[in-house]
Amino acid sequence: MYYRKMSELITNNAKYYPTKECIFFKDKVYTYADVDKQVRHTAAILQDNGIKKGDRVMILLENSPEFVFAYFGVLMLGAVAAPTNVFLRDREIAAHMNDCSAERIITSETFAERVKQLPQLVDNLKTVFTFEKASFSSIIFNETSAKTDATEPAINEHDLALILYTSGTTGRPKGVMLSHYNLLENAKSHSSFLEEMHDDRMLLVLPMFHATSMMASLLGPLVKGASIIILESILEVSKSYYPEMLKTLKPTLLVGVPALYAAMARVKVSEQAKADFPFRVCLSGGAPLPVEIIDRFHEVYGVGIVEGYGLSEASPICAINPLSRQKYGTIGVHLAGVDVRVVDEFDNDLPLNTPGELIVKGPNVMSGYWNQPEESAKALKNGWLHTGDVATIDEDEFITIVDRIKDLILVKGMNVYPREIEELLYKYTGVLSAAVVGVPDGEGSEIPIAYLKADPEAHISVDELKEYIRHNVASYKVPRRFVITDDIPVNAGGKVIKKELKERAAREFA
Repeated sequence: MYYRKMSELITNNAKYYPTKECIFFKDKVYTYADVDKQVRHTAAILQDNGIKKGDRVMILLENSPEFVFAYFGVLMLGAVAAPTNVFLRDREIAAHMNDCSAERIITSETFAERVKQLPQLVDNLKTVFTFEKASFSSIIFNETSAKTDATEPAINEHDLALILYTSGTTGRPKGVMLSHYNLLENAKSHSSFLEEMHDDRMLLVLPMFHATSMMASLLGPLVKGASIIILESILEVSKSYYPEMLKTLKPTLLVGVPALYAAMARVKVSEQAKADFPFRVCLSGGAPLPVEIIDRFHEVYGVGIVEGYGLSEASPICAINPLSRQKYGTIGVHLAGVDVRVVDEFDNDLPLNTPGELIVKGPNVMSGYWNQPEESAKALKNGWLHTGDVATIDEDEFITIVDRIKDLILVKGMNVYPREIEELLYKYTGVLSAAVVGVPDGEGSEIPIAYLKADPEAHISVDELKEYIRHNVASYKVPRRFVITDDIPVNAGGKVIKKELKERAAREFA
């Protein structure tokens, strides 16, 4: 089926497969016709309230069918969806809204305490929308009648569809701009690569705002008119009803992060449970996947894990291990239509198996960062996206990520940028210098560790310091350990030597 704009992932499937199950959620089942009706109603209410083509609309919603209704309702109008991280604090959410001049937000009672602060933090907050009644003032989709059906504007496939925020090393949010074309091409390419089928059922467990989850767990299956089983959170896999759900709904596809697969690999299962394991494809992304986890998982369930690679700036998927010929320890080969190179600092191609920066080109690559031409120019050079990752490519075109150029810390697939935390630490009374590094936790994730040099006259409480950080940023960004020391390694220019600090942290805390 051919798609020219994102909303057709719903409308076209509703036309051809109206009674096919689109979403399973708790005890509810929504057919494609049901979802199409909800999306059109959502779009009509948004339009009644002044939202038009090009307007940015923030989406702050937990995993739910309502996320789908909001996402495609915005896109149906030619407006720009800006899904935000549900773990962020009010200050961080407002920073994203102000950056892209989003004047409306779709949210829920779950985020009431944060939403109530937004009128004081957002430059021009016009409207808050919810699907159910909330403790704050909002327009309620489920209790509001539309004046008429939504009038869909003409949408070009290269029109802006999505802004995804990824913090830069400077700490300022960067809004990745993705078009309908970027997203649809990536969805079609990776779905075909994974041999997804119309009868497949995807188990969606990762947060829906996350680029990997949004693409691989939502958009990919929709390309095939497949079904999606939505879990409220990844914690549901440990609930007592989860095994029965697997037996009843029989999901065939799973997208997870290494921490999820590590936890699954630790579980002792019976031979019957192993035989009943329903998944035929398990895809891992968001962080490097240790080979030992793949081996343990295969031993327990008799199914392998397919590792892939991507970044928000590339919609996000760039490479996946082929189902028929995997190389463990690699991120696979590039998707169809996506070109990759490994280059030196002058963008000269390097020989096979030689480490260099991985750069990417293709229909999935962003047009740039919202209102940040200088940052866009740094990332996009001569049409190639510079990933900031050090990689090698072998004679079979398999890519291996060697290291990261940036100081990025990956916590369960979520990006933590040390500079953001360090700047907060520097503002804390008594802190003279600070450096944050990550150490591996043995499950494909990392633990942030903060090293501080304190004023000898100051009496810093680690508990109070942790609470200060927790109050200002999402909980996953909070360092797990705070080390007060006089020995933070610096070079002749006074810059912290993070390589040495990471090695020290690995010795002390890994």
